[in-house]
Amino acid sequence: QMLTPDVLAFLPPSMQVEDKAASEWIAERNTESIVLAAQDRQTNTLLGLLILTEFMKPYTIEVRLGYLFAKQHWGKGYATELLHGLIDWCNQTNRPMKLLGGVVKDNKPSAKVLEKAGFGIDHTLSSPTTFFYRKDLHSH
Repeated sequence: QMLTPDVLAFLPPSMQVEDKAASEWIAERNTESIVLAAQDRQTNTLLGLLILTEFMKPYTIEVRLGYLFAKQHWGKGYATELLHGLIDWCNQTNRPMKLLGGVVKDNKPSAKVLEKAGFGIDHTLSSPTTFFYRKDLHSH
């Protein structure tokens, strides 16, 4: 129910469901990334997914992130809350990290979520996808 055409519309062709079962789609993502479920704490309702892929870079770890939420949960602040939780977790680790999220230019709501979470645009990577980053993540 979550992986509908509206939800997947802004994802790259390699991440489209086509005729796959949701479990198969998630398993494919899990071979290249870590797939985490975002759930409502009170009802245990599945709200969405967070997909993280880690790349080792000199002096830092780059974590590319993606997220998607079931359409009925759009506009309720869940994505912003999820990103703030991820940022808090990153800040509690003892590893220098840079979070990077790509957004296609027509997906203004997703870009706004990243901006609200303190991400800035990385102009060196942007086009046709806009990449947003947070690199001020480390243990205090």
